[in-house]
Amino acid sequence: MLDFRQLESACNEAEVRRLTDPLSLHDWSNATHTVAAAIRRDHGLPIPEVNAEIAPGDRTYFADFLWLESRLIAELDSRTFHLTPRAFEADRERDRGLAVAGLRVIRLTWRQLHREPQRLAADLHALLTAQPPNRRS
Repeated sequence: MLDFRQLESACNEAEVRRLTDPLSLHDWSNATHTVAAAIRRDHGLPIPEVNAEIAPGDRTYFADFLWLESRLIAELDSRTFHLTPRAFEADRERDRGLAVAGLRVIRLTWRQLHREPQRLAADLHALLTAQPPNRRS
């Protein structure tokens, strides 16, 4: 049984992939777990929470990667999934809501992960060791 947000997410994914068979939907959470392990193994960065639920106020979001202590969220984005009209609007509303809650959101692409891993790791290290913004309740 899916709640409304899960159903909406599944419908968006089906729209992006032009799927007509609901059995063709995949569990994409494995990709984020693989990336999280590589971040730790290859770059010595702290392991983030993966697909973490965040509920500031009356909103609920899921973060691809969350380093709560540093108040940092990293999202894996692709043009395929994040440039549909629905996803484009939802991403901006989400980033705004998370910023209000005192969380920083950065967006990462597969190209950055695969072609600039050292630079990305250095940026993540800088963000994780920087003073986090003030926390809002």
